[in-house]
Amino acid sequence: MDTDSSHQSGAADSHSFTLIDVVANTMLYLFAGYETSATTGRYAAYELAKNPDVQRKTRKEILRVLAKYNGQCTYDAQNEMTYMNMVLEETLRKYPPLRALFRRCNEDYRVPNSDVVIDKGTLLFIPIQAIQMDPEIFEDPEKFDPERFTPEKKATMHPCQWMPFGEGPKKCLGVRQGYIQSKMALVQLLSKYELCLNERTENPLKVNPSAFSYSPLGGIWINLKRIDQTS
Repeated sequence: MDTDSSHQSGAADSHSFTLIDVVANTMLYLFAGYETSATTGRYAAYELAKNPDVQRKTRKEILRVLAKYNGQCTYDAQNEMTYMNMVLEETLRKYPPLRALFRRCNEDYRVPNSDVVIDKGTLLFIPIQAIQMDPEIFEDPEKFDPERFTPEKKATMHPCQWMPFGEGPKKCLGVRQGYIQSKMALVQLLSKYELCLNERTENPLKVNPSAFSYSPLGGIWINLKRIDQTS
C-alpha cells in the first residue's frame, strides 16, 4: 500500500491500512468464520441428540451419499446432503450465532404502507432471533423441525423470515464456508457415532449472558456411542 501511487500520502482518496486495521479484520474473520460454525455445529449436535428420529434420518443420508463417493466427504458430496442442510437451517433458526444485527440507514427510507420514515444515518437494531422464534412466522417455534426448510417451503418464504447470515448486499460473505465447516464436523461424527445427551447438559439450555455469540451457559455435553455397539 505504501508503494502504490494511488495510495500515496496526500492523495484525495487515500485509504491506507494501519496494523490495527489488519489485526481487527483478521480477528473479525476468525470469529465470523470459525466461532459461528462451531456454535452452529454444537447446537445441531444438541438437537440431534434430543431428537433421535431426526438423527437417524440425517445419518442415513450421510451414509448413502458417502457410499456414492467412496467414503469421501467431497464438496459435491456435501451438496447432495439436502436433509443435512435442512437440519443446519433449522438449527440456525432456533440458535442464530448472533441474535441481532445492526445496520445503519444510508438514505431516508419510508416504510411501505406507513408514514414511518427512517432517517439517513439511523442505526437499526434487527432482532434476528425474535423474528425467527415468532409463532406467527414459524408455527410452534420451540419445536426442532427440519421439515420447515424443504426446498418447496423455502421457495415460499419471505427472504427476511430467516436471516442468520443477514440479508441483502451486506449479507455474510462466509455463508458457504460456514455450511461446509459445520457439515464436515457432523458428517465425521454421525457416520461413526450415535449422539446422546450427557447429564451435565442443562435441558432446556440457558444462554450465557456474558458471551458475545449465542453460547449456552455451562456448555453442551454429548456422549458418543459407536454405531457398531448399538442395537
